[in-house]
Amino acid sequence: MSLRRVCCCLVLLAIACGLFPLSRASAAEYTAFSLNVAQQRISRAGGGWRTVEPEVLSLGSINKVDGFVYDEEAGDLILVGEHEEGRAPLTLDDLVVALRARLSYGEYPLVNIEPTWDTPSTQMQHVRFEGGIERTGFGQALFDADCWLKQLSMGLDPTGVAGLRSYWDRETEGIASGAGPGELEVSLRFWLCLYCPHVVVREGVCAVRGLDVEVFTEVLSAGIGGKAVEDPKGLKLERADAFADDIRRGLGELCRAQPSFSRLRGLQELVAVSKALEELEPRPDLGWWLERYSPWEVRTPKEAELLKRRYVGERGWFDVSGGVFLTAMAMRLNAGDVRALREAALASRPSAESLRWSFAAAEWAVPLAEGQVKPEDTARLFAQGLSLRRQERYEQAIVPYDTILEVAPDSAEAWYGKGAALWRLGRPQEALQCLDRALAIDPDLAKAWDGKGAVLWRLGRPQEALQCLDRALEVNPRSAVTWSNKGVALQALGRRQEALECHVRALEANPRYALAWANRGLVLGELGRTEDALRCYDRALEIDPRCAYAWIGRGLVHAEQGRDQAALQCFDRALEASSRCAEAWHNKGAVLQKLGRIEDALQCYDRSLEIHPLLLPSWHNKGLALRFLGRYAEARRAFEQAAELGDPDAPEALAALTRQGH
Repeated sequence: MSLRRVCCCLVLLAIACGLFPLSRASAAEYTAFSLNVAQQRISRAGGGWRTVEPEVLSLGSINKVDGFVYDEEAGDLILVGEHEEGRAPLTLDDLVVALRARLSYGEYPLVNIEPTWDTPSTQMQHVRFEGGIERTGFGQALFDADCWLKQLSMGLDPTGVAGLRSYWDRETEGIASGAGPGELEVSLRFWLCLYCPHVVVREGVCAVRGLDVEVFTEVLSAGIGGKAVEDPKGLKLERADAFADDIRRGLGELCRAQPSFSRLRGLQELVAVSKALEELEPRPDLGWWLERYSPWEVRTPKEAELLKRRYVGERGWFDVSGGVFLTAMAMRLNAGDVRALREAALASRPSAESLRWSFAAAEWAVPLAEGQVKPEDTARLFAQGLSLRRQERYEQAIVPYDTILEVAPDSAEAWYGKGAALWRLGRPQEALQCLDRALAIDPDLAKAWDGKGAVLWRLGRPQEALQCLDRALEVNPRSAVTWSNKGVALQALGRRQEALECHVRALEANPRYALAWANRGLVLGELGRTEDALRCYDRALEIDPRCAYAWIGRGLVHAEQGRDQAALQCFDRALEASSRCAEAWHNKGAVLQKLGRIEDALQCYDRSLEIHPLLLPSWHNKGLALRFLGRYAEARRAFEQAAELGDPDAPEALAALTRQGH
């Protein structure tokens, strides 16, 4: 018997990793679109501007984005692109949503249709949007792509591409022919990572070019003959890999054949431009677009019916289901002459009042500097590293970053990516070294300051963590992630009111940031405002039913009120969402210890400390559990570790062991 459960995930990446040469000798015609003039026309036209100013809404008919020029003297950001026949249209709404995702929310546009704990009974999945794309045409487009990708993998919709066979077709044929191991049960998902291999930002000019895809097959769990495979991620499934290869080869035709994929091309370019703006120095003032512009509201779904298909044959059977998320990244570079591109766009402008104008130029690209690493040599590696981190395959994620650093040791993004993976592996000192290398190369890399603050907080250095987080906020004062992280650091210092204010700031920047709602609830819980805390947890879980810290908060409330079984259920929900959540393991252990299940509690503490070796409460509770079991030498070592970390109760526990002759 063969059981396969399949989830299809799509990652949209815009990765800039080098400058690339001019390759087209003849001049091409481009369209320039002024955001300053667009803002002026919208303000003059008022509420009916979409009817009065269709050219503004359509981005001057640009549907293929080549980049931008920042006219620093005029304070004007000028989008550069083309109109390509057959491509899906783009709108000003799409651009603003992409800008807000990166510059306001500090997130990548994301949609994920995922099961929740009650999906088996309801047959419904939760639709989660991130980056402010809920209730927007941008979000609806990603949702449509998600649905179509699932249908494609299940063989429910023709691909429209000759020779591209669905995973369903490959699997049913394989089972019918008896190919592969018998009685195989496997849960897997496909990760399709769309990315721009060329995104350059230098001296107020951004160039975007190309579309590529990296496809990964991730085995989540597996069993053969009823016995679980210990390392399922290492299992190779030839038919799944063959389907992934088909997607790689057929990407261009898929974009032409499927409207949902066609739209993704332009959206991906807008996200690439938005991410590039983060790297721009100086950055344009986009406050009006980020705070006052109102995109057209679209009723995006909150739930989606579980889409399943089952094959039953004489030799086996399998199920297929799925989900999707999208993201992007870009990097700033420090070499290459962009004067010709800037002059081509700015010198051709008819007047300061021009919204849209055309100009001729060679290919919108920046010549490669001598010795510069080619973007195509590292773009795929960046895609692999980011995708593997998303899959929580952190050991594997380090490999592509190390490969990049062998040829480009001054890549701040690669040092950051490696540091982020090491941090998740519970290796904070090594992570800190990588983040310091990133910041030495790029002192304005806000996410590296934010990451360093998180590592220092975990290392028990909250004051230094605060300094790093404040530096991150200097670079990007709108980052919801950094405001919430600052709140966590202040909470650790006992400054709860200030912590609450930080979480409020985070939610002002991104009202749908589930973790900020959960963190706010945890502070309110410490202040004894239980009902307010519960409302925050409910809000977090409404946004993201897999928000681990919201489940932890709920579990703490249940535990405090003596509802131990309900508390355990909450901590298990947290661990379903994030198996590497040390706090969930610790709190589960504490409740099990209270219930007298000492051996089970000890296993939880060990798991917690494997993830977070400096989690003081776990060391203390582990000491208590070991002492109860009569394992006094181990208990002493646990209390000594707790004392080293500043546990005020550890000295008395050690003294008691000594008095008892242990």
